[in-house]
Amino acid sequence: MMKKISSLLLFLSAVLFIACSANDTPSGPVMDTDQVFTVNTGLDYYKGLTLQVGESGSTVPLGETVVDNTGCAEFNIDLTPYIGKNLWFCVPKMVKFFHTLQAAEATASRLSLPDKDGGSTLDATGLGNEWIVALYMGINKDGDSDIPIYWATGNLMAVKTSAAGEPSEVAYHIADATETEREGLADNGLVGLDERLVTNVADGYVNMPAGSKWDMYGFGDKTGLMLFDMDKHKEYCYATGQMSEDRSVVYWDISGDARFDAARAQLGGLWRLPTCRNSGPNEYAAFEDDCEEYANQLPDGEFYGESGVTSFGTQYRYPVVVGGREITVNTLQFPAAGFRHANELYGAVGQYCLYWGGNADPTGTLPYTPGGNEWAGDKSMPKWFTAFNYGWLDGMITWFPHPRTSSEAIRPVTE
Repeated sequence: MMKKISSLLLFLSAVLFIACSANDTPSGPVMDTDQVFTVNTGLDYYKGLTLQVGESGSTVPLGETVVDNTGCAEFNIDLTPYIGKNLWFCVPKMVKFFHTLQAAEATASRLSLPDKDGGSTLDATGLGNEWIVALYMGINKDGDSDIPIYWATGNLMAVKTSAAGEPSEVAYHIADATETEREGLADNGLVGLDERLVTNVADGYVNMPAGSKWDMYGFGDKTGLMLFDMDKHKEYCYATGQMSEDRSVVYWDISGDARFDAARAQLGGLWRLPTCRNSGPNEYAAFEDDCEEYANQLPDGEFYGESGVTSFGTQYRYPVVVGGREITVNTLQFPAAGFRHANELYGAVGQYCLYWGGNADPTGTLPYTPGGNEWAGDKSMPKWFTAFNYGWLDGMITWFPHPRTSSEAIRPVTE
């Protein structure tokens, strides 16, 4: 329990706290308690910077302090009430770590942050995360606000925990580096092509054995299980709740909506799909090196690896500058994961890479592409059935409208 703090003081302190996402070096009161909780950052470039701690689901920190010359940050805060809860530790506009506080850590009043460049780490069961790492890449909320967003270092990954033939029970986590690179390859070496997948049902993975992994999902499918053919427009929308029974309502923006957004539904907190519109707020657009609106903005992308192999994709480097001095570089990779329509392979791993955004287009207009080209998609498809993704295709970085039934990767972001 907190000591010597009235409920009124707690309330007033919470009002005065500055959100992690709001400023480079936010300041605000730290909870006054006899307990000292020490966080070892482990790296020299954190020295002298502000470190905040907060609870997942809120940008309001529980406390903040400056990392000292030994690389440690001491919080005057008792975190015992947060045992078993998901906390974040944030160096504003650099990195945000997510971790479920363990009883031993709270009792010892000490923990160590992982290396941000190592990405997210799996626990011993392989069904959760010891740490989820999210990097600031110079991109703010909706593409142009003053609120930074933090990008997960890996994709949303599903692991089936029930046996083949049984209704699918699935655990979700942020993939580590190896998983992100392989992107749930099937036994035949191709992503997404597997005869065991069942189409046009709400549980397309029922025949998959326990331990099966995948990181491609339909647009607005918070379960991660539905596999419908492209021509099953209304069936899919009904099954996911994206269309009312009388067909009068279709949902277009799902980013952060727990009814449809798999990142929010499965990871909780403030995790969500990035915004991805052809006009208006857009968080993916800054990754387009030749997009007019973001021509002079970092990060700049480059391909890594060899095309046609599992380690191929696009990566971005963002230099973190504090006080005019570059102190570290954040690197984010988007592996070429491929994509599929139902159980059919359309884009092979190492060649095609599509990541869902959280938006469709109610007007049916065609999405913007850097070269000014337009791709109409399937002209027989209802205009309301397409949603936007961000695609790296054979050296081309551009927008595509795809059927909501398409299975594509999800890269979560958080504030």
